[in-house]
Amino acid sequence: MRFLSIIAGVLAVANATPMHNATIPNDGTSPGFRVIPFSKIGCWEDKLNLGDVRIAKEKLIEWGREYPIPAGKWAGRHSHLAAVWICNCKHFYKDRVDAAEVNEAQALIRDYCGGPTASGWVWSRQWQKSWNFLSLGQW
Repeated sequence: MRFLSIIAGVLAVANATPMHNATIPNDGTSPGFRVIPFSKIGCWEDKLNLGDVRIAKEKLIEWGREYPIPAGKWAGRHSHLAAVWICNCKHFYKDRVDAAEVNEAQALIRDYCGGPTASGWVWSRQWQKSWNFLSLGQW
């Protein structure tokens, strides 16, 4: 329950003060091969603690091996000062936590938002799914 409160509070703050909401459309010029048909990428100001985000990702991927994300719900995990979550925004279908997608989403944020410690989000309209990487404070 504490995690949900933290995420809700952080989302309110993060959405209110983005560094530059890049909202980069996928025009087919993204570098390298991409699996995620992303529509937009947004960047947040706070930098990620790489150790914490790695642990949060591992926890989410491990959880996702057993449980799909229900339609219209999100699933996330945190570690100290970082949170990673996925929103399954589909109305009728559950979705899985795929390690390759999580890693690709973080790579997209890294590439478009300023390096390995960048925080932000990736949205796929085609898949009705988002991947989010957020700092929960300064480190």
